[in-house]
Amino acid sequence: MGDNEPQRMDDDRRAAERAEDAALVARARGEDPDAFGRLYDRWFTRVHDLAFRITHDDAAASDVSQDAFVSAWKNLDRLENPEAFGGWMLRIARNAALDRKRKDAKATPFDDEGLAMIESAGPSPASAPAGFRVEDRTRTADDPAHAIEDNELVALVWESAAALGDRDAEILDLGLRHGLTPAEIGEAVGMNRNAANQAVHRARNRLKTAVEARVLWRSGEPVCEGLAAALTAAQVGRFGPEAVRVTTRHAEKCAECQERRQTRLEPSAMFGALPFLVVPMLLRMKVAHAMIESGVPMAESETVTGSDPDAPSDGRATRRRHFGRRGLVVAGIVAMVAVVGVGAFADEVDEVKVAISDAPSVTTTTGEDTTTSTVPVEVPTDVPSTTTATTKPFVPPPPPPVTSPPTAPPETGTASITVRVGGRAGTAVWSASGGVRWSATGAGLNASSQSGSANLTWRLPGAYTYTMTTYGSAGQVLAQSTYVANVT
Repeated sequence: MGDNEPQRMDDDRRAAERAEDAALVARARGEDPDAFGRLYDRWFTRVHDLAFRITHDDAAASDVSQDAFVSAWKNLDRLENPEAFGGWMLRIARNAALDRKRKDAKATPFDDEGLAMIESAGPSPASAPAGFRVEDRTRTADDPAHAIEDNELVALVWESAAALGDRDAEILDLGLRHGLTPAEIGEAVGMNRNAANQAVHRARNRLKTAVEARVLWRSGEPVCEGLAAALTAAQVGRFGPEAVRVTTRHAEKCAECQERRQTRLEPSAMFGALPFLVVPMLLRMKVAHAMIESGVPMAESETVTGSDPDAPSDGRATRRRHFGRRGLVVAGIVAMVAVVGVGAFADEVDEVKVAISDAPSVTTTTGEDTTTSTVPVEVPTDVPSTTTATTKPFVPPPPPPVTSPPTAPPETGTASITVRVGGRAGTAVWSASGGVRWSATGAGLNASSQSGSANLTWRLPGAYTYTMTTYGSAGQVLAQSTYVANVT
C-alpha cells in the first residue's frame, strides 16, 4: 500500500458518506420527510461532541443538539449543496453552542478562559520511573488506534490542543476529527477557503509545538533543571500558552530537551484519532422525542424506537431491519385474519388501517424519560366448538412450577471530589469507581476522566461548587459528591 493509499481510502469513504447524506436530504425534502430521522442518527454523536467541546456542559450540549437539528429541519430547503449537509449541520451546532456559551458565561462568575487541567493522580505519579509516565510513553506509541486507548495520552493531547486557544482548537477539531474540508471549515468559522487552508496548516504546527512542550512539562515537574528554573522565573504554575512559549524557547537551546520532546506519532494523527464522546442511548432517545414534539418527523430514525443501542461512534447509522411497534400490531391483525378467513380480510381493509392507527398504547415513565409503545392486538385462540364430545374429557397436565428469572445485581459506584484553596488559586482532586462514565464539573473544571486533578484559578471571591458524578450503563446517576470551595 502506497504512502497516499490510506488518505485516498479516507477520501473515498467521506465521498460515499456525503453521497448518502445528499440522498437522504433529497428524500426528506420530497415524498419521505421521515428520512430526516436517518440524518439525525448519522450526525447526532458528532453534533453533540462539537457542542460539548464548546460549552463544556452535558445539559447544554444536549439542548444545543436538539435546537440545531430542529433548526436544520426547518431550513433544509435552504441548503444549497445536499452533499455538504454534515458541514452545514456542524456549522448550525457551532453557532448555537457559542450562543449558549456566551449566555451561560454572563451568569457564571468565573474565568472561563482558565485551562482546566487533567493531571492524573493515579498511574503516573511524579516519582514514577522512566517509561511509566505518560510523557515517556509518547515516544513509544506508534499507532493512533492504540494510542487513544491510553486515557492519560488522550488527556495530554486534549490539554495541548486547549493551550492553542479556542480558534485553533476548533479548526483542528473540525478538520481532523470531523473530516471537514478547508472550504467547509471556512464556512463554519467565517473565513474564506484560502485563509482556512492556511489556518489548518498553522494549527497543525502549533499543536505539534504544544504537545512537545507538554511532554517536557511533566505535570509541572520537568526533568531538566534548566527548564524548571525558566518556568519558575516566568512564574508559570499551570500548563497553557505561556508554558508552551517558555518551554519551546528553552528547548531550542537545550539538546537534552530537544531529544526528550520527540514523539513517535505525529500529534495531528493522534488528535484526529481521538474518539467522539459516547452518548447514552436514553439521552439520544430523549432528544429525538423532544424533536418530534417540536414537529420534526422522525419515524425512520432507529434512535426513536431505541432499537439501535450499538450505533457507531462516528454517527453513521447501522443498516438493520427492525420489527417495531407497528409491526406487532400488524402481526396481530394478520393472525386474526387467519382465524376469520381470507375473504373477510378483503372486505375489512379499512378496518385494518383504523386498527393500526387506533392501537392502544402504554406509557412507561422512568425518571425523566417517557417511552410510549403500542400494544399488540389480542387474538383469541379458543374458538367455540359445535361438536358434542363423546370421549372422556382431556385433563391437561399441571403446569411446571414458576421460577423467577435471575436478576442482575444493581449497578453501584462511588464518587468523591475535594478542592484545596490557596488564595485565588487551588487544586481539585477527584476519583470514582464503578459506572461507565464520569464527570467532574465546576468553575474552571470540566473533565470526564475517572480520576485526576486540576489546577484552578478564580477571578472573584465567593463560594464555588464542584461536583463529581458516576453514571451507570443506562445513563443513571450511581453516585455523586459535591464540594463547596470558599474563596476569599
